[in-house]
Amino acid sequence: CRGFKECVSPEVFEKISLVEIFSAIEICFSRCRHSQQEVVSKLLTLRLLSCPQDIIQLAMGKSFFDSTLYQNYTNTGHIPTARDISSMLNKDEASTSRTYSTFGKKLRDYLTELHWKEYLS
Repeated sequence: CRGFKECVSPEVFEKISLVEIFSAIEICFSRCRHSQQEVVSKLLTLRLLSCPQDIIQLAMGKSFFDSTLYQNYTNTGHIPTARDISSMLNKDEASTSRTYSTFGKKLRDYLTELHWKEYLS
């Protein structure tokens, strides 16, 4: 899953399940503005395309999963780049990168906080 684990610190990633990570992504994603969700959804789905099919299947029912992007990939075999996605959304590539990076930081912070709460209880 190239690029997917970068959203989670290695220490936390080792201690939680994929289901927990997807639940955390759902929570953090729901807290984003619609314009941010549009970017994050496509870029998260892009990262998931390099994962095994069973992981993709687990993500398919989640609100952050862009089924249109996935369907396009399954039909054509083409994996778009972050630049392609920025163009698709008529957004500056630096802006989409910042949005995704900010989301990743919020997700890391949330998972770290969650992990420490569990650890301390």
